[in-house]
This record gives sequence, C-alpha cells and structure tokens, in this order.
Amino acid sequence: MIIHTTIADHKDKRQHAGQECHIKLYISCWRCDSRISDLAARVEAIGSWQCQQVTIDVSASERTVAGLRSELNDYDQDMLCNDLEIAGVPEEKKRKIYTPYTQRSH
Repeated sequence: MIIHTTIADHKDKRQHAGQECHIKLYISCWRCDSRISDLAARVEAIGSWQCQQVTIDVSASERTVAGLRSELNDYDQDMLCNDLEIAGVPEEKKRKIYTPYTQRSH
C-alpha cells in the first residue's frame, strides 16, 4: 500500500501543480489583456489628438490662403489703376512701339 499511496500522492501533486500552472497562466493572460486594453486606449487617444491637430492646422492654412488671396486681389486692383492704354498707334510689322514718339520728340 505504500506504493499505492505514493502514486496517489504523486497524482495529487501533479494535479495540484497543473491547477497552479492553470491559475498562473490565467493571471498572466488577464494581465496581458489589461495591458493591451490600456495600449488600445492610448492609441485611440493619440489618434484623436492627431485628428484634432490636423483639423486645427487645416483651418489655419485655409485662413492663411484666404488672407493671401485677399491681398493678391487688392494688389491686382491697385495695379489695374496703374494700367496705361495706348491708342492710335498704327500696327506695322517689325516696327517698334516707341518709334512714333521718338520721331515726334525731334
């Protein structure tokens, strides 16, 4: 009977060790799952923050473009006031436009 109890004790010890191993494995998996959940929350927060930053940057860029368009339009309008229209100069091939004026000034 000593051998029989030893085998039974050995079986109980292996079963107990298996249960301990199962519990440790369960705890390790739970910790990993918890860490993965934390990482997922961090990634989501970073993604949300980046989207907000991109939206802010796009809005600032759009305002800058609108301001530059307005300045360019104002500049174009000012330049239109400075345009000079020349009329009454006959068109001839190979004749320079300033020729009639230089001939009149002599």
